[in-house]
Amino acid sequence: MKASSLLNEIRENLKDYPIDYLKKKSTDDKYPDSITKRLAIYNSKIYDEILI
Repeated sequence: MKASSLLNEIRENLKDYPIDYLKKKSTDDKYPDSITKRLAIYNSKIYDEILI
């Protein structure tokens, strides 16, 4: 499989992902500097990079 085909398939699968929930978790004060917050921030950035 070509990399471009794989990237298109990943983009297609990510369209329905509930990213708003993840982005809220990355800014929620309920998770001060926890691993949950760090993962949410990292995953939000990766999501944005893939879809751009």
